[in-house]
Amino acid sequence: ANDAYDHGAYVTAYRNAIQLANRTREPEHYLAAYIAGMSLWKLDDRSRAVYYLSIAKNSPDSGLAADALAALGLIHAEMGKHEQAVKELLAAAPKLAGDDCANAYLFAAISQQKLGQQAAARSNLLIAQRYAADPAIRSQINQLLGVTGYTLQTGAYTKEANARQAAGRLLTQEA
Repeated sequence: ANDAYDHGAYVTAYRNAIQLANRTREPEHYLAAYIAGMSLWKLDDRSRAVYYLSIAKNSPDSGLAADALAALGLIHAEMGKHEQAVKELLAAAPKLAGDDCANAYLFAAISQQKLGQQAAARSNLLIAQRYAADPAIRSQINQLLGVTGYTLQTGAYTKEANARQAAGRLLTQEA
């Protein structure tokens, strides 16, 4: 299933993956559900993709679970279910690293903007900016932030919750 997926044979990947996903509860069950879900997403069958990715997000493998959560978030955003997208993407983000983490915060922020949650979106864009190494991602974040010049660091935090609170306080002072 994995080889078929890697080669773009999504129907074959899906068919092979569901055989394993539906018959076992071993760790490979979660990987098979992930491959089935990702294949269905590539085939534009979002509702069935959500079903299989929802299984994969419960994997004991934290990397696989995070990837499934991120994919679910993106699918929900595509479906216009922005509240669910934010929930899944923000659950995935802390479990991801680098540009993957940045993208999860970025796309959560985009959904938050569509929900009119501008302050929360700005906070998540600032967090995304911290993790983004890819210049294309940084550029997209900067566009959404309207950044044109300088950055001012107002603190350093060991806990994300503290950083979010500080960013929220700064945003309310800005208005």
